[in-house]
Amino acid sequence: TLKAEEVRRDAYQDYSDAKRKMSDWINYYNSERLHSAIGFLTPDEVFAGKMEERLAERRTKLYNATREREDYWANQQI
Repeated sequence: TLKAEEVRRDAYQDYSDAKRKMSDWINYYNSERLHSAIGFLTPDEVFAGKMEERLAERRTKLYNATREREDYWANQQI
């Protein structure tokens, strides 16, 4: 993934530039990029033991959005 998403897409001026850009990408990959294999969470969240908490938050938001949508459509005049 590093090779496909960073190394092959960028030209580096020198070794230190390559090292800095790869380090930035690895930080992004672990702390910001969502991963489908781990429930669209970041590796940092999973490693910190927050997976169940984040998934519960997501279920609550989905449940609330579903209720709001049902209420909206139940009150529409046809």
